Amino acid sequence: MTNPRNSARGRLSETPDRAPVLPFRHAEDVTRFDLYWLPASLPARAQQRQWTLLFLAELVKRLSPKGELSTELFVESSAIHPDRQEQFVQTAFDFNPVMGFSRKPGAPMPSLPKNEAIDAIRNQEKPFEIGQFLEGLCYWFLKKSASEQLDLFWGFGGMTMMLVKADPVTPPINIPAGVKKHPAFQSMLQEKELQSMLDMAQAAQSSFLKKTKEAFGKGWEDRVEYRGLQYILPRWSSRDFFDLPEDDVNALFNICEVFATESPVDQGVLLASGKPLRPVISDIVIEMSAAGEVFCE
Repeated sequence: MTNPRNSARGRLSETPDRAPVLPFRHAEDVTRFDLYWLPASLPARAQQRQWTLLFLAELVKRLSPKGELSTELFVESSAIHPDRQEQFVQTAFDFNPVMGFSRKPGAPMPSLPKNEAIDAIRNQEKPFEIGQFLEGLCYWFLKKSASEQLDLFWGFGGMTMMLVKADPVTPPINIPAGVKKHPAFQSMLQEKELQSMLDMAQAAQSSFLKKTKEAFGKGWEDRVEYRGLQYILPRWSSRDFFDLPEDDVNALFNICEVFATESPVDQGVLLASGKPLRPVISDIVIEMSAAGEVFCE
C-alpha cells in the first residue's frame, strides 16, 4: 500500500458504530493484529507534530503506567541530515546513539558505494547526494530520555518507537546504600552520573536487541557486518504488514508490544500492535479533543 490517501481508503478507514479513533484510520480487514494510519505531512507541520507528540506521550503513560514497558527510540540517518544534524551532534554525548541498520523487507545489507559511483561524483559526472550514503543506517538511543528525544527528532520522517517488555531475568542495577556514602565513590563520580552509566550498561544487554537481529537480519548472517550489529530495525510500510508472511509479523510483536513509525511512503504515521489498541486510542483522542487538541490534516 504505497499511498493510503488514494489507494487504500477501504483498508485503512473508519468503521461506524465502533469506538472513534479519528484522526487515525484503522485497518479493519486485519484481524491478527491492530494497524492504524495517521495521515501527516513529512516533515510534519508544527500542529501535526505537536498533536502526535502529545498522543504518543499519553499512549505510553496508559500502556505502561508503572514502567512495565521500555520506550526504545530509533531515528534514520536520512531524517537527521540536514535539518537535525546539529541537534544530533550536540546531544550525542547525552543520548549515546548506537548506529545500526534498518531494513526494508528483503533489502540487501547497506554497503559502501562502489568505486565507479565515487569516481563519477569526483569527476562531477553525477551530483553528490548524501542520501545514497545514509540509506539503511539508523541510530538507537541507548540512554532513555524519550520526551526530549521525541521532541528533537520526531516529525522529520524517520523516527520509530518500540514499546518493549522489560527483561524479567535482568534485575535493575542499583548502587548499594553503603557504596553511595563511601568517600572514594563520592570523589569518583556523582551518584546520578554513575547510576545513568549502569542503566545504559543494562540497556545495552536488553534481549530485544538480539531478537531484532534474528528476526529481521535473515540472509545477512554470513556477513561480517552482521556479527558486529547490536540490532536491526524493521523499516516497514503499511503494505508490508499486509504482504509479509504471518511469521514475520508475529516476530515483530514477539519483540515489542507496540510499534509506531513515521512512514514517508504512506504519507503518515503507522501504529501497530499485536493486541487490541482501539479502546486506548479512542479514549486518548476523545480526551485530547475535549481539551482542545485537534489534529489538522
